[in-house]
Amino acid sequence: MRTTSLLTGLVLGAFALCAPHAQAAVTRVVTSGTTANLNLVTSIPGSRPDCTIDVWVVLMGSTTVQRTDNTTSTGAIGFVQRVDNCTDEFEFGSFNVALAASAFTSTAGSATLKATFPVVLDSFGPAGGTVTRTLAANLVYTNVENNSVAARSFSMLRAPGFTLVTRGRSIYNAASFSGQLTLGGTTLLPAQASSVASIESATSATIDITR
Repeated sequence: MRTTSLLTGLVLGAFALCAPHAQAAVTRVVTSGTTANLNLVTSIPGSRPDCTIDVWVVLMGSTTVQRTDNTTSTGAIGFVQRVDNCTDEFEFGSFNVALAASAFTSTAGSATLKATFPVVLDSFGPAGGTVTRTLAANLVYTNVENNSVAARSFSMLRAPGFTLVTRGRSIYNAASFSGQLTLGGTTLLPAQASSVASIESATSATIDITR
């Protein structure tokens, strides 16, 4: 079955806060085939016993990703948010990474993502600027239901200088996952992590405009 979904950098609006008068830009990304999705929220120990580092990762692996410049490959797309409550540092950034075909594979009812790549995060806090952290995934997804759920969706996200609109339909399977996920060498899958995973086929359209 051929499927198509569109996802763009959900957090490009952060750049608009730094450059509110920049020229408008439109980003478009099309994914085709099977996708495996992970939405993870976790807290990890900080530099002091009385504070934590909160991390949110949205990660999609897809067999085919077509980008705005019409290049196509297997890919990983999503975003990372990292809040260090010990230093009041807030980091935010999206990624759209081309991968080798072997990095994401799927069979009936399962998918595997094994990839390591850098993510550039804008830093808002005492230090400012940008920071690059390596995201490493070695994940196996497995359907937890024998039946698929067909759904239609529409969403709109607005922030200063930023608009994201997505409309589509999908064939969705809830999934369990196992393996490892690290950011900057720090494990993100402790017992207290909250996560949602799926294996999905979808058709959707997204417009991502930043100014």
